[in-house]
Amino acid sequence: MRETRHTGRWWPGRVACAETSLGSVLAAAFLRQDLTWCLGARFLPPPTEYHAWVELPGVGPVGEYTEGGRHHHAALRI
Repeated sequence: MRETRHTGRWWPGRVACAETSLGSVLAAAFLRQDLTWCLGARFLPPPTEYHAWVELPGVGPVGEYTEGGRHHHAALRI
C-alpha cells in the first residue's frame, strides 16, 4: 500500500482512500496475492467518515490505524 501512495503523488488527479486501496488490490491480483477491497465507514470518536481500505483474509485491515477507538465496518467487500 505504501508504494501505491507513493505513486499517487505523480498522478494529477485525486488520490485518496478509494484510489489507493483499489490500486493495492489490483497490484496484489497481478502478483496472484489475495486482498479484499472494502468500502464502508470508519467510526471514530466523532465524526464518522466514509472510507475504503484493503483487508487480508483472516487478519483484518492492512495499513490502517485500528487502535484507539477506530473501527472499520464494511458495507461491501470485493
